[in-house]
Amino acid sequence: MNKFKNTKKLVKKLEVGTNQFEKKYKSTGMHWIFKLLIIMLSTFGIIYILCYIYEHEPEPTFISPVSENYTPGNSGHSTASERKATTETVIRKYLEKKGSPLAMEATTFYEEATRNGIDPYLLVSIAGKESSWGKKHCGFNVFGWNRCKTQFESFSEAIATVAGKLATLPAYSEWRQEKTNIELLALTYNPDTPKEWSRNIKRFIEELKEFEFKI
Repeated sequence: MNKFKNTKKLVKKLEVGTNQFEKKYKSTGMHWIFKLLIIMLSTFGIIYILCYIYEHEPEPTFISPVSENYTPGNSGHSTASERKATTETVIRKYLEKKGSPLAMEATTFYEEATRNGIDPYLLVSIAGKESSWGKKHCGFNVFGWNRCKTQFESFSEAIATVAGKLATLPAYSEWRQEKTNIELLALTYNPDTPKEWSRNIKRFIEELKEFEFKI
């Protein structure tokens, strides 16, 4: 700001000097030369002031619309418990619509899948493909596991066992690196007809996702 004040003082002095020069040399015809010089200096002073203001203008402060303390589950975002409730409701109502005896196992599907890092909809879809959602199971084996040679004491035991196997068996290690790749899963789970199997699994998963908008 000191430079700004000094420039104003300089311009003021030049104006006073111009008036004095004009009175003294007006009759000689030279006063217009000095006047032109003053105009040029005044223009320079104005430009200098504008440049100074531009260079020292404070940077604008941008305020993020999202708080730094934002965490998922606030401000309209679903919490883990809300997501759990929604997923279980979707599974239960979807299976009820299919006339499946597995409808009461919605919580088991969600909890066992989540515990083993698997999409709950994937487990439901495998049961849909392998046993028509449990309507054609073999000894509670709704997943066709071990070509139906393995039998279980209950649906919940079958769900927990198969979820654990998919999460730990070395045969599925490659698939676990990219769990959305159903085709890769099919190569191990159903090597006889992997394309047809994966196509059905993906269709059932999409049906479940679409069902979320119907509840």
